[in-house]
Amino acid sequence: MHVVILGGGPAGLAAAYELSRHKVSCVVCERETVVGGLARTIVFEGHRFDMGPHRFFTKNTEVQRLWEDLLGEDFLEVNRLTRILHNQKLFFYPLKAFDVLTKLGPIEVVRCLFSYIYALVRHQNADPNNFEEWTCKAFGRRLYDIFFKTYTEKVWGIPCSELSIQWAAQRIKGLSLSEAIKNAIVEEKGTKVRSLINRFYYPRLGCGMPYEALKQRIQEAGNEVLLNHDVTRIQHDQQGITGVEAMNGGEKRLLTGTHYLFSLPITHTVRSMNPSPPAEVLEAAKSLQFRVHISVNLIVKVDGIFPDQWIYIHSPEVKMARVANYRNFSPEMAPHDGTTGLTVEYFCNFGDDLWKMKDNELIELASVELTRAGLRKKEDVLNGFIIKKKDAYPRYTQGYNKHLSITRSYFNQFSNLQLIGRGGIFRYNNQDHAILTGLKAARNLLGGNQDVWAVNLEQEYHEEIQDDKDS
Repeated sequence: MHVVILGGGPAGLAAAYELSRHKVSCVVCERETVVGGLARTIVFEGHRFDMGPHRFFTKNTEVQRLWEDLLGEDFLEVNRLTRILHNQKLFFYPLKAFDVLTKLGPIEVVRCLFSYIYALVRHQNADPNNFEEWTCKAFGRRLYDIFFKTYTEKVWGIPCSELSIQWAAQRIKGLSLSEAIKNAIVEEKGTKVRSLINRFYYPRLGCGMPYEALKQRIQEAGNEVLLNHDVTRIQHDQQGITGVEAMNGGEKRLLTGTHYLFSLPITHTVRSMNPSPPAEVLEAAKSLQFRVHISVNLIVKVDGIFPDQWIYIHSPEVKMARVANYRNFSPEMAPHDGTTGLTVEYFCNFGDDLWKMKDNELIELASVELTRAGLRKKEDVLNGFIIKKKDAYPRYTQGYNKHLSITRSYFNQFSNLQLIGRGGIFRYNNQDHAILTGLKAARNLLGGNQDVWAVNLEQEYHEEIQDDKDS
């Protein structure tokens, strides 16, 4: 058996690691210069930058043990501080009752409560059809406008009324105003589930650290991890994949194996198939949309910088959606005490104005918006660089499931292929979920029978955490 794995992110590396542990020959093909995918770490002028903030948390014991095994004492436990910027004020997130009361003011709080009561009465028996309706039913329209609408529409680029209800079901199921108030007033002890965890794990040298460790173990087992290899064509004979063409600079390489695991964006995989898929599949794949992620990575003076790991930017007057300060994740993310690394995140569609902006223009935009938001003065920005990721976030538009079903059915005909990872199965998974898809796919090749597509279908709120006694 020889397995070709496309994509060196969490899913692809986890699969290769599991196969390597069982002495199975495999090769990982990655287009970037480093492994980790969206969870990679880039070093720039001695500063370490992730592609936006990443936390390490999981309900899965196996994934937790894997991280601990890979990182040992480098797996740090961090006290979480994150806030929401709204109306020039920073609100603690998770919410704290006194903080919300004092910053929104008693009049606004009363309005929010009446809005919530109105939603309970009016929508008690209604079935919501989209994200906006679901959130308004759970929290009331006024809280929806304050804490959900602006940020969500920045990230996804469409009105919340066009965002599938499955986004709410997957990401914030089980969280209601009553639960939020309960968490805001008192930290319950001895309960089975704690929502909105206030601590998380983080690798000492950035979120890419465990994936570099996986790469090393794969190579130590005698298997290859190919960097700078961009997949251009996937050959098949209607029943199975027969080979993958990848370009390394100007050199073409053909990768062949008995089995194939693809964590590429599913739309990229469809476009790369040769012979080309049927028209119905091509059309369905065109309707599966990914959101572009732009990280503006800045070196700034540390004096007076905010103490949060990251801040959600709900302010509509700026385009940025989130700002992360890496020194607050781990002191070793910055080389000395005088500076720190920030990532200012933007989201857009491929080809729109933000995508077309030059690197210096994006750095200028981020510097101006940090000043406008009161988070950092423009003159404190010393240098920076840009990373643009085309197929970053699967966008759950209304009806996307129909298009995904057509595309998935097409790939089911290939007996030696499994799709894995966030992009491969078109699901907005966390790192642990992506890792699990890779592990399950590898175990299927070792004689198992595990459903990769079932990972994260429980749709539990992504920040819930089991107490240790139940894990």
